[in-house]
Amino acid sequence: MHAKARAILDLVRMDLVFGAGIFVVAGEIFGLGGLPPLTAALLGFLTGFFISSSANISNDYFDRDVDRINSPGRPLPSGRISVVELWTLSFLFAAAGLAAAALLGSLVLVLAAAVWGIALL
Repeated sequence: MHAKARAILDLVRMDLVFGAGIFVVAGEIFGLGGLPPLTAALLGFLTGFFISSSANISNDYFDRDVDRINSPGRPLPSGRISVVELWTLSFLFAAAGLAAAALLGSLVLVLAAAVWGIALL
């Protein structure tokens, strides 16, 4: 199980997704002209974190041929994660991000869904 958890962390790229979450909170602060309520800050962070995670995970699928040559230790080409596991994780993380966005309102949900869709392209 430890090896699978490590593979998932490698897919997610924690440094990037924490940054995404922090940038969403920074946008909330900028947009509001002050600190958002704690719930809004947490949901904003989770929206950025999970949508970015989903994008990073799905990116490994699209990079799989290049990674077989240049980064064979990545989770997909090394076999630590299967294609089915990768897409399951990607959609679960997207669902979590979209759920957090929905709790912030329909406009935030539409924006988060658009960002996620663009990331898949």
